[in-house]
Parts: sequence; structure tokens; C-alpha cells
Amino acid sequence: MGATIPAWQAANAPKDYDATRTRKLLLSKKEIADLLGHAKENQRSYEILVFMLNTGIRRSELCRLKWTDIDFENNLIKILGKGNKFRHLPMNDTVRSLFERMDKSKSFIFKT
Repeated sequence: MGATIPAWQAANAPKDYDATRTRKLLLSKKEIADLLGHAKENQRSYEILVFMLNTGIRRSELCRLKWTDIDFENNLIKILGKGNKFRHLPMNDTVRSLFERMDKSKSFIFKT
């Protein structure tokens, strides 16, 4: 069973974004809370986990993400995905708050 895209995502999404899509929830709320609780011991792991849980981004996409890909004005994240194709993801308040607290001195957001 899928979860409907939240209204805030549909409102902040690009015009071609399909708000009727559904996502399959793979982790329960308890499992997510447990993961985040354990990840809090390591700041970088926690930031990566929060970002991935809120966006559904792939690992390879996460590693390529740069600060220049973040549009704070329109709450959008530009993702270079499969086949070197770009797509835009809406940025929720959790991700925005996370990004606002992070060090922006490096070009890559999640430097490996």
C-alpha cells in the first residue's frame, strides 16, 4: 500500500510533478525513529539519513549533490539521476532546516 504525496510537496513542486503518485513505505515509523535515534551519535550519518528519508534520493545521487543544486528561493532540489537526467524534488521544511544548519564551505553537500 502506498502513501499519497503530501499537499505541501504538491504545492511546491514543478508544474510537471505528478502529485497523484504514491510511494511504498518500506520502514515503519518505529523503525525510522530507531534509525534516527542511533544515527544521532554521528552528525554526518544523521544528516544523510534525514535527507534520504525525506527525499527518497538514491545513494549515487546523494554523493553528487552540490550546494549549487539547492534552490532555497523555490524550495527545490535539482538531482542528477539515472542516465544523467536532471529532475527536481520539492524541499520540505525538515530538509530546508537541515541544509540551513550545515556547513556550506565545500561544493559537495555530503562529501565522502
